Amino acid sequence: MEEVIIIGAGLSGLSTAHQLKKAGISFKIIEAQDRIGGRIETIYGHDDTPMEMGATWFGKEHINLIRLLTELNIGYFEQHTEGIALFETMSFEPPQQFYVPANSHSAYRIQGGTYSIIDALYRHIGKESMVLNSPITEIIEEDDKLKLTDSLKSNFSVNT
Repeated sequence: MEEVIIIGAGLSGLSTAHQLKKAGISFKIIEAQDRIGGRIETIYGHDDTPMEMGATWFGKEHINLIRLLTELNIGYFEQHTEGIALFETMSFEPPQQFYVPANSHSAYRIQGGTYSIIDALYRHIGKESMVLNSPITEIIEEDDKLKLTDSLKSNFSVNT
């Protein structure tokens, strides 16, 4: 039996697990999908150029993310925001050019792609702490415990 059950291996679930591991508290992450990262997904093109399919930018007001990036030794950089941008509305239409004026607020991106934070957290947490392909279908309270059941009828429980 685990002390803490975390539902979801997105950034929130993984960063929670990271903090629990640092505090010496046992946990298990239950993820419905066959991959970690949640809404964060980076695909890599030629020369390993990252292209974000999910979360991309953040600002200086995201102090907890910046603290975590610093702790994990992951760099970030200011996103170039002024000049000509290409925008493709439909895959069968040619891209259109737009001039983007300078923005008063800086936006930042994570070096190596946003998924690098997911990968660093995963390496710290460890594969043994995660269960993938396990959508939770039921949560019930039973004898001062929460009992979680996944779609494969596996059971996880935690004290209340």
